[in-house]
This record gives sequence, C-alpha cells and structure tokens, in this order.
Amino acid sequence: MAESKEIDTESFSKTIEEISLRHKKELKELNCQITSLRKTVTKGDKKRKKEVQNEIKKLEEDLR
Repeated sequence: MAESKEIDTESFSKTIEEISLRHKKELKELNCQITSLRKTVTKGDKKRKKEVQNEIKKLEEDLR
C-alpha cells in the first residue's frame, strides 16, 4: 500500500511540473504575441492603438 502512495505522489509532482512548464510556455507565447501586436501600430494611429490595447487586455484576461 505504501508503494501506491509513492507512485501517486510521483505522478502528482510530474503533473504539477507539466502544468508549470505549459503555463510558462503560454506566458512566453502571449508576450511574443503582445509584442508583435504593439509593433503593428503606427505612432499617429490612435484608433488602431486603442484597438490593440483592448485586444491585448482580452488576451491577458483569457490566459488568467
């Protein structure tokens, strides 16, 4: 019976590691996407800038 608890603990810690790695990857991808969106806005285009800011806000909320 002690073996099954040990195996469960190992699989649990592996699962947590996998989730943590996936979360880091998703954050990195989000940051890249946000950066590319910001670069698409020209300096004088206030309307497009506001649209991009709203899109970035939505993406960040979806991740969290």
